[in-house]
Amino acid sequence: MSREALLYDYLMDLVEEHLGDLIEEVVEKYYGDYIDLEMEYENVLRYITQTLAGEHGEYEDPDRFRDMLKKIVKRKSVGKLIISYLVSKYIESFTEDDSDL
Repeated sequence: MSREALLYDYLMDLVEEHLGDLIEEVVEKYYGDYIDLEMEYENVLRYITQTLAGEHGEYEDPDRFRDMLKKIVKRKSVGKLIISYLVSKYIESFTEDDSDL
């Protein structure tokens, strides 16, 4: 496995460790009609990791990425808002794919 793949897996583990409960809470409360967490949890987690790591340039520095995740968790209401936004974008990405058919 390449260094980049290992790093990405580690970042995904960090997201699950710090935001996993929040992701489950938000999806179950607001998006349960659109997402089956048992089937799609890993895909949602991957999407959130890619978005956070890519948009904030934290991909190469796991410590900075972890600090960002801790800040999100520390302010739970803001964390819910961020997770809700990212989950809605995840759902929207499938809606856009379906409209291309």
